[in-house]
Amino acid sequence: MAENGISVELKGLKEINQMFMQLPKQMDQDKIWAKFWRKNSKPLVDGAKSNAPTHSKDIPYPPNKSLMIKPGTLKKSLGFFRTKKSKEVHGGYVGPRVKGAFKKNKGGYYGAWVEYGNEVMHYGKFKGKANPFMKKAFSSKKDIVLANGMKDAEIIFARSVKSHEKRIQKYGKLGY
Repeated sequence: MAENGISVELKGLKEINQMFMQLPKQMDQDKIWAKFWRKNSKPLVDGAKSNAPTHSKDIPYPPNKSLMIKPGTLKKSLGFFRTKKSKEVHGGYVGPRVKGAFKKNKGGYYGAWVEYGNEVMHYGKFKGKANPFMKKAFSSKKDIVLANGMKDAEIIFARSVKSHEKRIQKYGKLGY
């Protein structure tokens, strides 16, 4: 069976964490980390979208064959998102979204079938070859993501400090 996901340890993550810990206590650390991961994962999301295959016709939704998945929904569903579990560790995910606008026949869940092919066992066995578009995107963009980590963190830190200063000047200590 294929791996469920890829975990990356960003070089300098301890330094980035120390930098973010220097922010005032009134600021929400989770929001700061979310901004950082969203900005830092942008090249990976773009790479995944460029590698994702596009089918030319509607594909039937397996549980209900009367519903169809439109072409291009897989690419639209790709992005950075967070869950309750990822928020606990100030993290996030990059991949096809399967909830909200992409649930049921909206095609987000279809990404696992494309990525892993016959290995996915859901609603019977999916018949198709694996096309690891996320793995290809990670292989091609991981160096950029890792190299930009500290630079992106400094940008987020500077913006956060500036925003905090403006808020304190405008509202004083009651600004939070």
